[in-house]
Amino acid sequence: MDKTYTVLLVAQPNAGKSTLFNILTGSRSYVANWPGKTVEVNEGIMEYRGKKLKIIDLPGIQSLHTLSSEEKLTKEVLFKGTWDAVVILVNAESFHKSLYFALQVLEITKNAILVINKIDSAERKGMNVNISALQEILGVPVVAISALKKVGIEDLLNRILDVVEGKIRTKEIKLNYGRIEKYILEIEKITGSHGLAVRALEIDKDVLSNLNPEDLGHIEKIKEDIKREFGSPPNEIIAMERYKIVGDIIKKTTAEVKVKRK
Repeated sequence: MDKTYTVLLVAQPNAGKSTLFNILTGSRSYVANWPGKTVEVNEGIMEYRGKKLKIIDLPGIQSLHTLSSEEKLTKEVLFKGTWDAVVILVNAESFHKSLYFALQVLEITKNAILVINKIDSAERKGMNVNISALQEILGVPVVAISALKKVGIEDLLNRILDVVEGKIRTKEIKLNYGRIEKYILEIEKITGSHGLAVRALEIDKDVLSNLNPEDLGHIEKIKEDIKREFGSPPNEIIAMERYKIVGDIIKKTTAEVKVKRK
């Protein structure tokens, strides 16, 4: 048990991330300042099937358009940090909003596991999620859990081990943004990543700051071309297209059933 694998927990507020972190780490957790930052994060060590896992509970983040110093830290770690696996926790009770966020993260993140929390609560309200169908569409491991009831935790840990040991390797997902996809592919030649090309068109300063003036000028011209052709700035078009993608995924992977009221 020489190597310690690093696992990030990422989620929007109220997804149950802290509950999951406490289940995984228990009394073996501690609060630490992130190196070079004044922001505190929760970290903990656990062992599972002979493997040592360092769990890092990153601050909750509403979206990749960040404001607070805590959110900026989470985004910076996703962009520049090193890890062995990223657990993206979504809330089944607000699945549409949570999935939109998850897609943003999955576009820029390798070795990810999507975890749907509060699945029991959603099912009581009549929403069923086809986990295998969602997994096939996204191309990443998907696990349904109830952190509050400690259901699905072993399944999650097994998937984490699959990822950190290299049995499962996932890449950043590539969403198709329809009418502006050709422009995104042009910018991808600059950024080297489809997800970062999307972020560049969404005016992400953390992405744009790493580019040289010539590339920035080229991207600015593409943004102008998009607005001229479609009448809307690219960041607005991307948001609309991503919502369409979320709606399509939900239609293909969820079903509503009538719940008998007692």
